[in-house]
Amino acid sequence: MNEGIAPDQLSSGQLVDQFKVIRRLGKGGMGAVYLARDMELGRKVALKVVLPGALGDREAIERFRFEARITAKFNHPNIVSIYSVGDFDGAPYVALEYVEGETLHERAEKERIALKDCFRYAIAIAEAIAEAHAHGVLH
Repeated sequence: MNEGIAPDQLSSGQLVDQFKVIRRLGKGGMGAVYLARDMELGRKVALKVVLPGALGDREAIERFRFEARITAKFNHPNIVSIYSVGDFDGAPYVALEYVEGETLHERAEKERIALKDCFRYAIAIAEAIAEAHAHGVLH
C-alpha cells in the first residue's frame, strides 16, 4: 500500500473506479469529499475518500467501513444512501447519494432562519440521529 491520496490530488476528470471526479466539495478530519459522476449509472455522487493521515489508524478505517456497511442498510429520508464502497490507490472510499443545495451553515450565513424552520430542521436531524443510533452508529 502506498501513502494514499492527498485531498488535493484528485483532480477534475480523474477516474476513481467508475466515478469521474468533477471537483472537491470539502474536507473533514478523516476524509475529503468530491463531487463525481458515476459513469455506469450516469448520476452525480459524493465520493468520500479517506485521507492519508487516517490510513495508519486501523481502528478508524474499520470504523469507516463498519459505518458504511451499516448506513447502506438504512432507508431513511434524512440519511443519504450509500451506492458503493471500494479502495483506490490504497485509500478506502465510499460513493454516497449527492444532495444538491446549500448547507445549513451556508443558509444561516445568508439570512436569519425562521424559528419554525429551525424546529423543522432540528426534528429532521434528530430523526436521522435516532435512526443511526438504533443501528449502532454514533455520530
